[in-house]
Amino acid sequence: MYADDAHAQFGGELIAQHGVDGPHGWLDLPVAEAVARAAELEAWRDRLHGKGLMVSVDEHTDLHRFQRAGWQHPLHVGAIDVGGCQALGIEWEQGDHSMRHRGERAAGQVYPVTLEADRAGEMVLRWAIPPCDFDDEAE
Repeated sequence: MYADDAHAQFGGELIAQHGVDGPHGWLDLPVAEAVARAAELEAWRDRLHGKGLMVSVDEHTDLHRFQRAGWQHPLHVGAIDVGGCQALGIEWEQGDHSMRHRGERAAGQVYPVTLEADRAGEMVLRWAIPPCDFDDEAE
């Protein structure tokens, strides 16, 4: 009900979440700026409207950026820029192929990725995952 008023007053973009529209807000702000903006919103909410609007600041890691990059892809994959390099993020579940290749974040794996146009003008995503070392399977 007050969401439209808040959006009119403060702006923000509609944030898609897993392919559907989510709340209005801002992504990838510096933390200090996000906290200051949240304080403005909370003061506005408390002064004019009382309760009913939610304000949150969530710090995100590159893992969250990978997940967000893959929301629109059917396989939940996406590439992001990390320190000037494109890196591929694949949102694998336990038991997926990633476990066999130690691709989970806990193993510290990062695989370089390139996006190139093929002869037909379609984008091709390329990455290399090292082969599985079956001697380590018993660990």
